[in-house]
Amino acid sequence: MGGPFLGPSDLTKDDLDAMAEIQLITYREHQQQFPVYFREHVSLDEIKAEVRTYLPRWRFISERTRFAFGMRDDRQLVGYLLYSIHLIEGEMLQTDGISFFVVDVSVHPKFRGQGVGKDLLTEVVTRARNHAKSSVHASVWSTNKESAALFEDLGFEPAATTYFRLT
Repeated sequence: MGGPFLGPSDLTKDDLDAMAEIQLITYREHQQQFPVYFREHVSLDEIKAEVRTYLPRWRFISERTRFAFGMRDDRQLVGYLLYSIHLIEGEMLQTDGISFFVVDVSVHPKFRGQGVGKDLLTEVVTRARNHAKSSVHASVWSTNKESAALFEDLGFEPAATTYFRLT
């Protein structure tokens, strides 16, 4: 582990408010990537309501293809990672087998630079390596240079730069 943190461990419904707080901070840091989102959701209460709506689909509510885990210090959630598993075939992801797709990895700013993001990503890579013919994929916002550098430090290679949005 990179710091005095507990985990990674599966998230529970009790983590939803802490996840919402971390998510809001992250969205505000990369606000230019979320212009529509910020017209509709600006407060922590609104983010919490949204998190309570979409996160029940993740593993801590019993889904078998979507997973959520996080890292804690002795008092609070300091970061989390959401990923989904897909059976894939073909050229789009240039592999056949099982794809572990990192949907969201977020670390509270107070805990960045202490190995939390690295530990979260290392855990999903470890989980993927337990399966034959698996790969790990993720997308990173173009404004998030620190996250892109972390992925590259862990051996990930840029695979595409195309992102489309219609507003």
